[in-house]
Amino acid sequence: MKTFKILITLILLPISILSLTVIANSFNKFDWGSVPDWFSFIANACTVLITFIIAKRAKKFLDEKVHSEGLVRGYKLLDTIDEITDSLPSLMMRTIGNDRIIQIASNPDKNYENYILSSAISNAEAIYADTNALLSKLNQVKFMIKRLGRWHIQIKHQQEFNLFIDTCNEFLEHILYVSGHNLELEYTDTTYSTSQARNITPALPVIHTEVENHYEKILALKFKEIFIES
Repeated sequence: MKTFKILITLILLPISILSLTVIANSFNKFDWGSVPDWFSFIANACTVLITFIIAKRAKKFLDEKVHSEGLVRGYKLLDTIDEITDSLPSLMMRTIGNDRIIQIASNPDKNYENYILSSAISNAEAIYADTNALLSKLNQVKFMIKRLGRWHIQIKHQQEFNLFIDTCNEFLEHILYVSGHNLELEYTDTTYSTSQARNITPALPVIHTEVENHYEKILALKFKEIFIES
């Protein structure tokens, strides 16, 4: 509304000045120049002024748009981290439980609960696929952080995010190793070490606790404390 009033004023201003010029020229007989020259001068001045105002408004609009889009990317980044973190406990429990079943089912003499090895291996395949999907999502978080600069936004507490990403990546890689080992259990030329896989499994809750601790630090930050204009 304010801009509209300014434009109306600018349109009426040359007409008013031109009218006053004609009246003054009629009464006072001064040589003020021809009416077309005055009209051309006033029109050009108004054009320059209007162009300046429009350019200034356009820049302000663009800055607001870029900033707004940057904040949207920030929201999406935090939501993705939340989604990853929420998926970790169930993934860990599935891995530990399925690894236990595979150990029992692969030893018929002690398989008192009659676990089916082929079913457990299929579960390991599903865990492997889900873990890869989360690793892909974690890589997206890395790229999201890098691209924030494009929108004149940067993360103030970069260290907390880096620690979360690194620890979460380690946790998922461990799960990937265990499920990959269980997938190739029946192959003699497997590249996985059984002893290493057995050592990783009991360590998963410890690493998960570290991931949760780093996530809690991010969660404790208010949105305005995380993102700043670059």
